[in-house]
Amino acid sequence: MNILEILETFYPEYEWTLVNNDYESFHWGEGNSILKPTLEELNDKWDNNKSPIENKTAQRNRQKEILAEWPIEKQFEAITEFHMERPEKLNQLMVDIQSIKDKHPKSS
Repeated sequence: MNILEILETFYPEYEWTLVNNDYESFHWGEGNSILKPTLEELNDKWDNNKSPIENKTAQRNRQKEILAEWPIEKQFEAITEFHMERPEKLNQLMVDIQSIKDKHPKSS
């Protein structure tokens, strides 16, 4: 079980800290509006919710790879040039994004 992936997928709006993917080091913020999930609850989410977890992982991988190849300023440049009737960079951006999506697919 990957506690970090579960927390990032199902509890992103809450405050928590985790060290070394170890439940013993899992600290739940005092201001959270729900109780700290138990180890059993986290195990249940891991066992019964693979698609959302895998999709969140795919999304993170896509974002990292897209930004590595196309930093925001380079994406902005492609969009700007498209509006100046020079579509080549935007077309390449779209091709690269689709390639990255194919490499890191989400489940249906």
